[in-house]
Amino acid sequence: MVEIAARIIAQKEADFDPAGFTDRYDDALREMIKTKTNGGKGTVDVTEPDDTNVIDLMAALKNSLKGSAAPTNKAAPKKATSRKAPARRKSAA
Repeated sequence: MVEIAARIIAQKEADFDPAGFTDRYDDALREMIKTKTNGGKGTVDVTEPDDTNVIDLMAALKNSLKGSAAPTNKAAPKKATSRKAPARRKSAA
């Protein structure tokens, strides 16, 4: 597992360029503090980032179920039943 983790980290490793990083939380917090200091409500409108990869989970689930909605002629495989022998009592002799 450690070897796999080391490989994943090595694949994700890259040089960090701080010029390309924007701390949206810090910016919004500073703007809210500035607004409250000037007597405002302290709410700030923040735009959503363009790089989000959010999907609608309910739509994805419904789409995945559409393919299995038609009845099939295949019978479900039967599970093998295993029977255990009843436990034997030891006599107190």
